[in-house]
Amino acid sequence: MKRFVASLIALPMSSLALAASPGQSMSIDLPTHIPHPCIAVQVNGARILLSEDELKTIRDGGKQNFQNEDERLAWIASGRASMILNEKTAPQDETGCALARWDSKQPKTLEAAYLIGHMLESRKAIVIRDGRHLPETRIDRMDINNEVLGMRMYRLDDGHAILSMTTFVR
Repeated sequence: MKRFVASLIALPMSSLALAASPGQSMSIDLPTHIPHPCIAVQVNGARILLSEDELKTIRDGGKQNFQNEDERLAWIASGRASMILNEKTAPQDETGCALARWDSKQPKTLEAAYLIGHMLESRKAIVIRDGRHLPETRIDRMDINNEVLGMRMYRLDDGHAILSMTTFVR
């Protein structure tokens, strides 16, 4: 079973989409003002800019001794924000944001992607496509589900997926 799931995860996004039932899709209008200080995360074909102050607020908002589901989710988000903040490096990109080390094959990176997705959906992140200087004004979120695996993708207006994550495995 593990080998089967691993082969599904290794499929190109287009192959997975063809094998999956149509999922939900939504457009997300993004802010275009770059917050400073900020952290730039290089993803597949774009940089996602995150407010460093917002990440610190999220990091400081979680406590390990949670009493309810909201506190548990805040504790999880806190750890994810810490992961991103810990990857901050001294060099800055052309927007003035500190760069974050980002390796999409590392478990901590995959974990932090869920917070980045949440920040995109909450309109607390900015996307700048590689080779461009102006922020994107809109991205699409697409959920793709089949009987074994669920995926969430964040795509540019031309359909190019910049960030994806597994939402469930059966």
